[in-house]
Amino acid sequence: MNCAANLSHSGVWDDVLDLAFRIPHDHPPRWLLVFTAYLDETAHDGQERMFVAGFLGNQDSWKKVSEGWGAAIAPMSALHTSKLRFKGDRHRNLVRRASNLVTSSGVTPLIGSVRKTDYADLVSESWMTKEGKIFAAWILCFTAILVEALKFIPEYERLEVVFERQAQYERFAGVVCGVVGEMPEFALPNGRPKLIGCRSVDKDSTQLTQPADLLAFALLQREKAPDGLKANVTGSILIANPPEAMVGALLGRDMARQIIRDTFTEVMNIEGSA
Repeated sequence: MNCAANLSHSGVWDDVLDLAFRIPHDHPPRWLLVFTAYLDETAHDGQERMFVAGFLGNQDSWKKVSEGWGAAIAPMSALHTSKLRFKGDRHRNLVRRASNLVTSSGVTPLIGSVRKTDYADLVSESWMTKEGKIFAAWILCFTAILVEALKFIPEYERLEVVFERQAQYERFAGVVCGVVGEMPEFALPNGRPKLIGCRSVDKDSTQLTQPADLLAFALLQREKAPDGLKANVTGSILIANPPEAMVGALLGRDMARQIIRDTFTEVMNIEGSA
């Protein structure tokens, strides 16, 4: 499966929802995973943690998110965490409304997270630049949530993945998608892959990346300063979707190292990857 070829740069406001659940026509996916990533770059001594988080749902669930999102985040036209104001109740209430909508829609939260110290000694020296360490963390987290999403959906159904375009990670997405998608345990009874592909979208091209953005940001703030103002304001999405109840994992040392042993060699063969 050539997942890299499926990466799309199209998108107007909600073409994610319009294009999902349609292709291939003879057996389209019934499930859509939308995710994004945040990195805690303030930590030191190898304690930096990457968060990849998002939501998984069927067409009905994502339609509920799409139809209700505008009212939930009003008066904002789009929820960008960089524009949230953390003093006062205005944006606290906005985050609470958005969190309640996501929870009531039926989409399932997913999380992948890893610390550098848990995998650094297994990664070749060429990847131990600052940029390479970030790439490695993203690959580990994406692999984890992709595997968990494929385990979660019913045996005979298929999955499409959409992620917010972050240029530094995009070249790895198709390779990870291909490696995981071709695993025998993620094949349909007729031999076709459960995973139909991955595509990236611009931040402002769809509403559907915004719940993932809020979830990943909230997880990061809880990690950095659990009693801080930002964690307090965005915490409602974690109350509604507690990490211990999410699909996926805060990757421990053993799981992170197993993912590297299973898939990292092939990913590292990308020309100019580090």
